[in-house]
Amino acid sequence: SRHVHKAAQHNDIESVLAGSEEIKNTTTKIYSFVKEFSLWNMSLNENYRLNKTSFPINALLEELKQFFEEMMRLKNNTTDIKIDREFTVHTDRDMLKAILRNIIDNANKYTQNGTITISVEKDERNCLILSVQDTGNGMSEQQLEKINYRISQSPSIPAIEKDGRLGFQLIIDFAARLEARLNITSANGQGTTITVSGITCED
Repeated sequence: SRHVHKAAQHNDIESVLAGSEEIKNTTTKIYSFVKEFSLWNMSLNENYRLNKTSFPINALLEELKQFFEEMMRLKNNTTDIKIDREFTVHTDRDMLKAILRNIIDNANKYTQNGTITISVEKDERNCLILSVQDTGNGMSEQQLEKINYRISQSPSIPAIEKDGRLGFQLIIDFAARLEARLNITSANGQGTTITVSGITCED
């Protein structure tokens, strides 16, 4: 906000607009995070029940694409959704949305002048396979090992880990709640691919 105020004093309209857009995006992300953290906290209760409904995954992906449109533009990233038909899934929409929003947010955060590709298909068990691939920085072997260890232990370690990535914590714990599988491949300088599978399709 100080940067925007200073730019306004110098009549730097371009900087004012860019700064205002950044503030708007940050506010939107904080609002989404608060909702997701509240959902995560409730889901830790042993009496929590999933709110499973049937909905088109195509519409959810378009919703997320619009949500990230300005954030992607600020990083000069593009989104490519690869889906060749309508898919109806039966699961907790809010939880799946939180998983995908955090995956896409991480992809955008660690990618500059790149592409985030979202691919959707169905396996032989009539379950969704959804992959988010970026062309960003990628992870070190140590980072990837730590995240994969956390996946292997979920949901037995529901507490927030010291120095852990809270976004990944939500992704992992929500996936466990939905009985979905996570697979992550990454390498330094070669981007990251996160695949979510095991979500039931109805068609």
